[in-house]
Amino acid sequence: MFCSARAKFFELTKEACQEQFKLSIDKVLAHLAIGGKVNEDSVRSLLFGDYVDHDHFYDEITDVSQLIKTMEQ
Repeated sequence: MFCSARAKFFELTKEACQEQFKLSIDKVLAHLAIGGKVNEDSVRSLLFGDYVDHDHFYDEITDVSQLIKTMEQ
């Protein structure tokens, strides 16, 4: 049951991305694509926050070591 719910959520997310951004999730999250396609495993490490750069709101966190350093201060 859990796997099918997770798969359904990912499908809904792909559809929302296409509808809202008029781009496929493969283009929006190309830097996370495995073999050119974004799938459920691709987005597992996707993290957003406003911890590192206070000039932006909820940007993607790409440098985890910088995040840790910032959180420890």
